Amino acid sequence: MTLVGRTPADRLFQQLRHAVPRDRVGHPLWHLADPYLLRHLARHAVDAGHLDSLLAEAGFLLHAEPSAVGAVLHEARSEQARLSAAVYRHSATLRGSPEGREHSQLLIPAAERLGHRRLRVELPDDKDWSYAGLPGSRSPPS
Repeated sequence: MTLVGRTPADRLFQQLRHAVPRDRVGHPLWHLADPYLLRHLARHAVDAGHLDSLLAEAGFLLHAEPSAVGAVLHEARSEQARLSAAVYRHSATLRGSPEGREHSQLLIPAAERLGHRRLRVELPDDKDWSYAGLPGSRSPPS
């Protein structure tokens, strides 16, 4: 990881991002991330100009502190990041700001409803949970 020539905000973001545990193939294990990262990494990402890439990670959206993510969604710039932000906002309107499994259960129908296929595919599926009854929801894809 080369840090030469980067801004202090970028260097800090990269170091914090690198602190997220990873699996054998290098995928971030957000559920094991330090609570500081889950609360503050979104703000550091904005400061460093990396929010769009962070909003592309389903695991981050699932495990990060909802109020911290919600506070920076207006900073999304790319089309994909703005779509992720819309999904996140929509999931919050369904039932507040839940965490963990319940949050996934709200992000999935929001991603489906807003047509964010990549995010939908990356979110963990829960075969025991029913989508029926959520506003605008459809059955999950098989």
